[in-house]
Amino acid sequence: VSFSWIGLLTSWFQNVVLFLVIALQVLAVHAKAHSRDPALAEAPPRLARALVAACCLGAVVPSFLTMPFTINEMCTEVRPDWVPPMVWPNVIWCYILFFAMVAVAIRYACASRQQRSLRLAAAMAAAAAGPDVGIAASDVEDTGGEGHEAEAGATPASSPASADSEVCMLTGRSNLRGVARGLTFFQLVRLALRMVNSSEIVLAREVRGEFAQMLVVESLFEHGQLLILIALMFSDPTFPEELAAGLRKLPLVERLFARRGGRAEGDGDGSPASLTSPAPPRRLVS
Repeated sequence: VSFSWIGLLTSWFQNVVLFLVIALQVLAVHAKAHSRDPALAEAPPRLARALVAACCLGAVVPSFLTMPFTINEMCTEVRPDWVPPMVWPNVIWCYILFFAMVAVAIRYACASRQQRSLRLAAAMAAAAAGPDVGIAASDVEDTGGEGHEAEAGATPASSPASADSEVCMLTGRSNLRGVARGLTFFQLVRLALRMVNSSEIVLAREVRGEFAQMLVVESLFEHGQLLILIALMFSDPTFPEELAAGLRKLPLVERLFARRGGRAEGDGDGSPASLTSPAPPRRLVS
């Protein structure tokens, strides 16, 4: 099997995307498991950069061992009458990635269930302590932490760290849960199609008509990743805040906001900026 730089680059991009999605899953599981401690739930920026670098470097090895699962590469290497040895690494790699993502998803579900059990136990303990405390605990559980400061003394089981971590997970910069879940489901569907398609070649020892059809479907998924990512980001309620916070850190945008803030302060304290501003029009009274 002949290697090409375009094929290696394509395979590297595919593996980087899969590794980044798995990294998002791991961060989501970490935030869910440490939801009672905001300091541990929120991943530091250095960890995020290290994960991105690890995904980019780790994708180099499978890029040399597997070939891109694209129409051009597969139709070039796979013949209708024989199964090349290059297909076997693809099959094994697909199964490893698929079951790894499923295992991380199961761990996330277990962490979510454990967190719900702790909330229910805290609410039941608060309800057993007294009627007023039980009402306060149910309000905190239903609103996801709203009004917690007002009832902090009446609900010792629901610590401030739990409420703060919930707010951090929903509106903070810890993770984009909607984007992570959507990308995980999307990549699982892609890997499932790839598993069925490559397994059909290996087990049947020939290329059938369904192979090309499923390969076209997976190619549509492959080329539609950017559109799906944009749709998931703008459908997530926390993404606009993340985008605004990121844009404000850019030097040019930061200077623009600083100038606007200076002009606003000048308009309000009688500085030369306020003296040069036009006076508001007078209203005629009939």
